[in-house]
Parts: sequence; structure tokens; C-alpha cells
Amino acid sequence: GVPGHGGPISLAIMMDEKGTLLKFRVLSSYETPSYMRRTLSWQKQVIGKNICADQSLTGVDVVSGATQTSRAILETLRQSGRAFHDRAFGKTGPERGSRLARYVPDRESAVLLLLLAGVFYLRFRPSLWARRVFLLIVLLVCGFWLNLQYSLAEVLALFSLRIPDVGCSAAFLFAVALPALVLFTGNVYCGYLCPFGALQELIGDLRPKWIRLNPDKNVWRFARMLKFVLLAVFTVAFAVTFDPSLSAKDPLVSVFGKDMEKGLLIMVLLLLVLSFVYDRFWCRNMCPAGAFLGLLGRVKLLRAFMLRI
Repeated sequence: GVPGHGGPISLAIMMDEKGTLLKFRVLSSYETPSYMRRTLSWQKQVIGKNICADQSLTGVDVVSGATQTSRAILETLRQSGRAFHDRAFGKTGPERGSRLARYVPDRESAVLLLLLAGVFYLRFRPSLWARRVFLLIVLLVCGFWLNLQYSLAEVLALFSLRIPDVGCSAAFLFAVALPALVLFTGNVYCGYLCPFGALQELIGDLRPKWIRLNPDKNVWRFARMLKFVLLAVFTVAFAVTFDPSLSAKDPLVSVFGKDMEKGLLIMVLLLLVLSFVYDRFWCRNMCPAGAFLGLLGRVKLLRAFMLRI
């Protein structure tokens, strides 16, 4: 039941009677393939560890760019390893931590909550330079450091109803809490917390003032329909195939990773060039994850309250 990006990860585990992990492999998961590939070499670091000892696997770092996937593997090994060891050998391992521990923010969720507080501050006290500094922080922290990016992977995970356990984890915040927040307060993510969106906007800010190629609002309104069409296509395809690898078609899944394929790299570079000419080209016209949040944001259940303040 430990969630990665797309749901629980099933493992086959081999250990000795002392609880030392001899071998394991992933039997099934709903993770985006690019996230799982990043963990392949990392998985060897776990072999030889005692997964039944107190504080087991605490010295194993998670994988940058696949944090939720690698953390889910570690926690699955820790929990299922102890349970299997106790049943197979009739021994009682150390007690697992309190269930309240799931409500203690991890590094990623703490960053998201702090940045979200900054979003509401900027919405009520807007400032151009403060916004640029904030977007730069989002780009560096959520993009290049933590790879915290809401993408089609989270959208399809929500559609599959594989909801992470309630808690203060980045998996739960992205899969459940963020869409719920957008539903009530409007889209607080795309314009502020998306690292790829921040990168596009910062590149667009470098455009000289004499270059004004943005079309009028009517053209933008027509072009932006493309992202809703893409969302519909992916939704139907997922409903038919139930294949989580469909999310790999979204460049947001891999844009800040280290294993971007050549074709995707060319696409990202082209999008960045277009963002220099047209404001947030990908966000406005082609982002299916943004289309999903945009639809939720139109509901804005707290609209009357927000207008009063």
C-alpha cells in the first residue's frame, strides 16, 4: 500500500534468516517507466542491507528525479520485509513507527507547503520582481533539485483511483490535496509552482520590449483548446488501456530528469525557444496537466469568499 507516483509497487523479496536482503525485483507497478528506469542502478545499493533491523534502510538515499518511486520501494521493503520475517521465522521484529509519522512533512512536502504559502502572499501582494525571484526559486528547488513537477502522471494516477494514504507526503499532496485546493481556490499551481512554467516565463522576460509577437486574445482562446483536446485523448486512451506509461508522452515527466530521450530533448528545446517569442507557449496551448487543473480551477468553490476579501 505504499504509494509511488501511480500507486502501490509490488515486490518479490529474497532474504536470509537474519533479515539480510539478498535480492528483490519489481513485480508490478503503475509508475511511469522513466521514473522506474532511474532506480535500476540504485536498487543494487539496497542489496545486503538488513531490512528487519531497527532503523533499517535509513542510510540509503532516494534517487534524485525519482524521489517518490525510490522512497516507495524502500518503505515497501521495510514494511513487508519485517512482516515476512516475523511470520516465516516466528520472531517479533522491532515495532514500526507510529502511524502519526505519516503526517510529519518530508523534505518534498515541506518545500511544497512553504512555497504554497508564498503563492498566497504573492496573490494578495503582487510584485513583478518578487514574482521573478519566487519563480527562480521554484525553478531551482522544485525543478533542478527535487524534480517536483505536477504532470500527466499525477492526473492519470488520480483517474485510476489509486489514491495514496492520507498524510503529509508529496505523493498525497500532488495526487489529492493539490487538485482539491485548486477546486476551492482556483489554479494556484500553474502560474506559480510549476518549474517548467517558471522556466518559460523567465525566458520570456528576457524578450526585448520591441518584440511583440503575442497574438490577440481570440487567437489565444482558439489555440488553448489544443491542451483540452490532448487531455481528452489521454483520458480516453487511459480508460481503454489502463496503461500508466501513457504519461511518459508528457515532457513534464522527464524535463528535469537526467535520462531525457533525444526526441523529447529536441521538443523541450523547441518549446523553450517558442516561450521566448510567445508567453508560456507550452502552458497556454499544450499542457494536458494544466488543462486538468484549469478545469478544476473554474469551479472555484470559494469564489464568493475570495471576492469579499
